[in-house]
Amino acid sequence: MPPKDFSTAGYRQDSPDGLVPTRDFVHNCLRPNADFNDGSLWETTKVGNEHGGTGTANTLRAPARTTALRSYKYSVFEFSSLIDSSSMDGSHWSLILRCLTSNWKHFDAFVILHGTDTLAYTASALAFMLGPVDRTVIVTGSQLSMYAPHSDANDNLLDSMTIAASYQVPEVGVVFHHHLYRGTRVTKVSAFSVAGFTTPNAKPLANFERHGGKPWSVALQSDSIRPSDGHSNLGLVRVPTRGFDESISFDAGRVAVLKVYPGISIGLISSIVQIPNLGGVVLETFGAGNIPLGNGSKGLLEILAGAVENGVVVVSVTQCLTGSVTTAYESARKMERRGIVTGLDMTTEAAYTKLVWLLSNVQHSPSDVARKMRDNLQGELTADFREEQRIQDRVPEK
Repeated sequence: MPPKDFSTAGYRQDSPDGLVPTRDFVHNCLRPNADFNDGSLWETTKVGNEHGGTGTANTLRAPARTTALRSYKYSVFEFSSLIDSSSMDGSHWSLILRCLTSNWKHFDAFVILHGTDTLAYTASALAFMLGPVDRTVIVTGSQLSMYAPHSDANDNLLDSMTIAASYQVPEVGVVFHHHLYRGTRVTKVSAFSVAGFTTPNAKPLANFERHGGKPWSVALQSDSIRPSDGHSNLGLVRVPTRGFDESISFDAGRVAVLKVYPGISIGLISSIVQIPNLGGVVLETFGAGNIPLGNGSKGLLEILAGAVENGVVVVSVTQCLTGSVTTAYESARKMERRGIVTGLDMTTEAAYTKLVWLLSNVQHSPSDVARKMRDNLQGELTADFREEQRIQDRVPEK
């Protein structure tokens, strides 16, 4: 079969200051590794860089793992400045997006190597900014550096490259610990376990079945994913532009994430919602979407409702790992009546990045943003929870 082209970037190693980003990943980790290099190809390729200019990538060919999978060639491009993922913000999402769109016509799929701390945020952000795609975009990382013994990096990268080379995935996905997840549903659930990510309210899109430690088959769980037919998609190109404009600044600082807790300070919340240029708040609420109901004008509900009246979009998501915000309880129903968006089963990461993306579009008024936050844009919401919410909304008060 013809080889599949795609790009990938970055990884880490030890230093006196601990784990830090390191350069020359292709020379140190990929070129010497028979899983990623069959020895038949080594060349340089001109690619678009993250700043809109031209960069140089190293191109190799990886072997087919089984007769059912494909060999492929791939180009490795490293950003000019590598950072720890804990330092990511909206400007870095724009850099990744610019690199993707500038190379969209020249590659069939993309694999992005990313630190795990903010991987779920980046996957969600890219999903909203790219919109529907005709290219596979995979985000992956590892709990251990690829330089470390028994690292999960080799498996995660090999699984990512396998799905990118042999299947067409029409959305942004995350590959971790032998699973392919939807980018807008994933969350980090462990700081140490190799099973560090999951999608609590959604099943994986695919599972990687293994034999002898190497990927040998992929069990698809979604009808939207199909095997590649062996022909390049390069003649059927639609460069994604929805939500991406070079003039737009993705200002992640315009959205705050607040967690409700017993004894929460009303004064603290009042100060936060009055921050200049604040556009939105993701409120992590108790259980099915509840907050403490105070008395009088200084209660938490009144503070939040006042923020909504002043043009701040407030979205309620649950603190729980699984389940959904509903309006079954008094406080949640009162919140919705005062204009606070019921976030259903969106993860904090999805709600935050969705809100940042919507607020970055100057054509959206606060009411437009609030309405679109209720829409299922990139699979971030579960249809069953949406229907349950509609039924609850029709229940009359006693």
